[in-house]
Amino acid sequence: MSERLDKVLVLRGLVESREKGKAAIEAGLVCVDGEVITVNKYLVDDENVVTIEGNSHYVSRAAEKLKGAITQFQIDLRNKKCIDIGASTGGFTQVCLEEGATCVIALDVGSDQLHSSLKEDDRVFEMEKYNFRYAKREDFPFLSDFFCSDVSFISLKHIIPSILECVEEECEGVLLIKPQFEAGNAFINKHGVVKDHKVHIQVIQDIIQFAALHGFGAVALAKSTVVGKKGNQEYLLYIKRGVVGSMINIKSVVD
Repeated sequence: MSERLDKVLVLRGLVESREKGKAAIEAGLVCVDGEVITVNKYLVDDENVVTIEGNSHYVSRAAEKLKGAITQFQIDLRNKKCIDIGASTGGFTQVCLEEGATCVIALDVGSDQLHSSLKEDDRVFEMEKYNFRYAKREDFPFLSDFFCSDVSFISLKHIIPSILECVEEECEGVLLIKPQFEAGNAFINKHGVVKDHKVHIQVIQDIIQFAALHGFGAVALAKSTVVGKKGNQEYLLYIKRGVVGSMINIKSVVD
């Protein structure tokens, strides 16, 4: 009898709950017969081999994205207070801690997704079921020196203004730009991918300009070394509050 993949993960003892199973699937960590499957309702039979990626110590593949940015941009997180917007299982949160952050707010609109190792870490302040679009300063346990964002199904233009509610006057951050959630349906092919590099360039320009309107200057830009679940190329934008942005050659990064 066929069962949904998220249910099979629980039945076979690979995860503790359906929610954790869904998080692992959506993070691209689950394979069926050696193929990565990112659909929760994917049907699995008894003879199918189901595994969860265990080669990396990270709680999600997203962690590699922020780790790459911190290395390339030479960001120092030692003794910093951080906020991870769109934390999910907590890949970005984990990287912040490993890079020396004293504490991290792991914020997400969903619930029961944060990895147990992070839930149990006294340095992590979990804020679940929180819609960041309507953030208020009094909701946060502290103001952050560093912010990072990995959000889906919403434009960063809904996120950037709210960052001002949770950060110090002097702060910096990394935004993961996802063209598939910025460009509009007209530019997305039937596979959910934005292929046109001109659209990528325009999306990045728009985000940089929008960030500048809210007091954040663009410092650097890089391609993510890990693509999105459907194969979309994503980009990491390093910004600082209260600085004049650098002249970034977006085309050279995209192409």
